[in-house]
Amino acid sequence: YPLHVARAHESKQRVHDALAARGLRPGPVHPIGQRGGINLNTACTMASGGLAITFEQSATADWTFDEALEVHYTAVGALLARGREQPFSPRQAVARGKAEA
Repeated sequence: YPLHVARAHESKQRVHDALAARGLRPGPVHPIGQRGGINLNTACTMASGGLAITFEQSATADWTFDEALEVHYTAVGALLARGREQPFSPRQAVARGKAEA
């Protein structure tokens, strides 16, 4: 579980950095020790280490339609680029009993 928390946090930071580099006003990445709510995607990621994401956009946000699409395209691009560097789910490490980051 701690391994999955660390990997999810690293992915959040990568998406944040990609959005910031494109001037797309990313939200904050909270400290790794700060926990938010849990939902089905979070549970899947924490249980398996697999990539489970939901794209949401506030209907009241100050975004144009093109900006909203660019946010999603940038996030997907950042996650896929990470996937080229290392597997989305650390199955071998977990299978060998590694649970710590």
